[in-house]
Amino acid sequence: SISHVAHVTITTKTADGKCAYRASYSDGKLQAPPKPCAGNQGTLITVEDLFYNIITRRKALKNPSEEYGKILEVVGSSGETCWLAVLVCLEGMG
Repeated sequence: SISHVAHVTITTKTADGKCAYRASYSDGKLQAPPKPCAGNQGTLITVEDLFYNIITRRKALKNPSEEYGKILEVVGSSGETCWLAVLVCLEGMG
């Protein structure tokens, strides 16, 4: 699961739901029970700090720009399999 190598937040709301629910994962584990929150119908998956806990990543990639390019390659190809996907990649946000 991507939650083993990144911080993942999932927000989801069903068509008949009164509110959305948000859950956060880190190191492959749910951090707390899902909590009610505001949200639009559908599911939003946010992946932050990708590969934050992989030491070999620092050795394999020379600089942040190279790493960003590799991430875009992988994420971009994954989006092609989804019937509706919006991918937003932000560089150097923290």
